[in-house]
Amino acid sequence: MSNLKKIIWYGGYSYLLMPITLGTNIFLRRWLDPYEVGMINILILLSTYSLYSNIGLLSRAEIQLPFLNGSLRNNDYDELDFYAYKASLFGGWVYSAIVVAIYYFFYKEIHPKIEIPLIIYCAYIAYYQLASYYITKHRTNGNFIFLAKYQFIVSASSNLSILIGSYVWGGLGYVIFATGLMALQVKYLKQTTPKIKILKFDFKKFFHQIKLSRQVLLFGFSALLIRNFDGIIVGAILGPKDLGLYSLAIIGVTIIYSITNSVGNVLFPSLQNSLAKDCGNSGCSAYQKYITAPLIAMALILPLGIGVLYYMIPLLIEWIAPTFIPGIRAFQILIWGAYYFSLMNILMSYFNSSGKQLEVLKIHLVSILFSVTSVGLLRGGGINIVDIAFATAFCYAAAYCFMFFKYASACIKRQQFYKIGFVTLLPPCAALLNIKAVDYLFTEYRHASDGYGLLMLVLFGLVSMAEICLFLILSPDIKNNLKFIRSI
Repeated sequence: MSNLKKIIWYGGYSYLLMPITLGTNIFLRRWLDPYEVGMINILILLSTYSLYSNIGLLSRAEIQLPFLNGSLRNNDYDELDFYAYKASLFGGWVYSAIVVAIYYFFYKEIHPKIEIPLIIYCAYIAYYQLASYYITKHRTNGNFIFLAKYQFIVSASSNLSILIGSYVWGGLGYVIFATGLMALQVKYLKQTTPKIKILKFDFKKFFHQIKLSRQVLLFGFSALLIRNFDGIIVGAILGPKDLGLYSLAIIGVTIIYSITNSVGNVLFPSLQNSLAKDCGNSGCSAYQKYITAPLIAMALILPLGIGVLYYMIPLLIEWIAPTFIPGIRAFQILIWGAYYFSLMNILMSYFNSSGKQLEVLKIHLVSILFSVTSVGLLRGGGINIVDIAFATAFCYAAAYCFMFFKYASACIKRQQFYKIGFVTLLPPCAALLNIKAVDYLFTEYRHASDGYGLLMLVLFGLVSMAEICLFLILSPDIKNNLKFIRSI
């Protein structure tokens, strides 16, 4: 099956899940107060960073297994697969034990309500590690049709169960149902994943694998840090209640990011296979096919989704969860940064495949420090969630520009450099101007009780942005670049 069909299948199911996931998040905020939502987001952050409790072995396996498979290095494949599994199996429980110990030593008196949910959620973290391993195996084997169906069914049922649990028992119900469902997922994934080749555990080989994974570990940690540093700052400085309000902005980033994430997940194994079979050349033709073409396509598609969310989420919050209205402004700022963050996800494939992860680490750290410091100085040290949203959006834009320059310098011809750079920077600016024009033209209808004015805003914005994207697609320079999409 071609990669384009895989993207349609895998991405199609992911996109069908978006309204379900969005609806679940909105209704959760009807039944939970901002403090409870903030505490749940802290737990989610803990599970996110647990992905690297395997010391980078699973991330390296996701990068290297397709390459080893394409180059027919079966012994190296089996060894990396085996130790990645062992690290995932034990790393989750060790990480969970450390989290519980830190809580009892430092935070029990500050946040006593989270004690029982945290202990239960630690089991979720351990199961989450194993599920991540099995899903990685399916990705590296190219089983995206299976993954699409699996993730759709599991996510839909999980959203429904979490809603029921939250409605009945609040935040504790959310944690109980999420943990139980994760345990069932692990059991099912274990049965459907090809069995690993069992090897004799050798500590010398294990530590050698860890040594080889150090750069990937740092790279992955920096990628998670730039994605979550805003939530960490809000939770640490402003507290769980403000983090609950800020979670609206996080929802927007997650939805936009998922659009490019499904594309990147499908294309990366094919990129690695292509590079393995063409190891004597520079690989620029593979990068052009699997990175440059998707980058242009996503640059034209994403602003449409951003325009819809810009109006839709505030409308839903006003109708269903009005206690979260103070978080709308931060969402409307950060949603534009999500565009650049999502394009960064496609460029990540280049840095992963070329072994230049440390360059991304430097770019991420510099972008974060510069953004946070600038906003802090401008505000005189007193910040709120809107300031943090602005700093985060600026950080994403700066990091994307640096990463694109690095990629373009190595893989894009000079005459195409400015054209492609212009194409990826223009759409969000044009879409933002469109939305501002819509806001100005229909200001008197914005607060209509029947919502008719807001519906008109959405339709007008969609049509206007579609016209801009159509113009970009039909222009000669863009059309020449988009021809690569047909060969994916």
